[in-house]
Amino acid sequence: MRQQQGLINILEIYHARQLRDDLLANVRRLRADNPMDPFQNPERRRETRSYYEATLLTIVELLHALGDESPLN
Repeated sequence: MRQQQGLINILEIYHARQLRDDLLANVRRLRADNPMDPFQNPERRRETRSYYEATLLTIVELLHALGDESPLN
């Protein structure tokens, strides 16, 4: 049972890291000025970036609770 919980934690950490990396990429993309980006509306960009940043904080807290101390990329 303990080994199974360890494997579950590893999978949770893996998926949380993937989500964290995706969110970081999206936040960076929203910071860049790109006329082809559908988020050119400043209000929409700000709202979306705020959502991504809040989700990113939640993921970092989850990783910390799971014992993962890997640095942000």
